[in-house]
Amino acid sequence: MSNENANLTKVIVPCRFSYLHCWEPNAVGEGEAKYSVSAIIPKSDTETIEKIKRAI
Repeated sequence: MSNENANLTKVIVPCRFSYLHCWEPNAVGEGEAKYSVSAIIPKSDTETIEKIKRAI
């Protein structure tokens, strides 16, 4: 996979990680192995949620 045309965005937010796969890619089912993380953010933190939505 080439990253030449990747649109890179950095968002720094306070959160907790769950299901962190940053050292080795992980495949879900029979899918392609990818690096991933689930970020746990309180629903009440609307400012952080909006920052992430704008970055996506």
